[in-house]
Amino acid sequence: MGKTVYIGNMSHEITDERLKVLFSTHGQVNEVRLITDHYTGRPRGFAFVDMATEEAARTAISELNGQTVDGHQLKVAEAKPRRRRPVESGRRPCLPGGEPGGRWRPNRPCRAGSEPVRPRQTSASVSEPAPSVKRRARLSVCGKRLQPGKE
Repeated sequence: MGKTVYIGNMSHEITDERLKVLFSTHGQVNEVRLITDHYTGRPRGFAFVDMATEEAARTAISELNGQTVDGHQLKVAEAKPRRRRPVESGRRPCLPGGEPGGRWRPNRPCRAGSEPVRPRQTSASVSEPAPSVKRRARLSVCGKRLQPGKE
């Protein structure tokens, strides 16, 4: 089985044919993947080359790392395995219960080991108007009131 080689710090005008010729002098090249920008289609400055054997990959890394091509000093190394990223883009937040829509709210306590503070239900609170903007500013995220003057 072959080995994948990472090439970085490349010129933006380089082509995959040029990379194939450059790496084929060190062994058989199975595939060249030149990473391009999604919107412009221009190369982003790095690529991956699949070599047929591990020995060919090692010789290409040792010979081409630091070599200047089109005015850029190449960085050639063994490619690391691709990390799995969580799928979050395009996902809409859900309401409690799993219905789509609404604002995302974390389901965690206010502080470590404490429960969120819930407003007290009194008969006076029903007839009182909503708190003023200044008073709301003095309330913390958890709903606990801060000391006066420490806003």
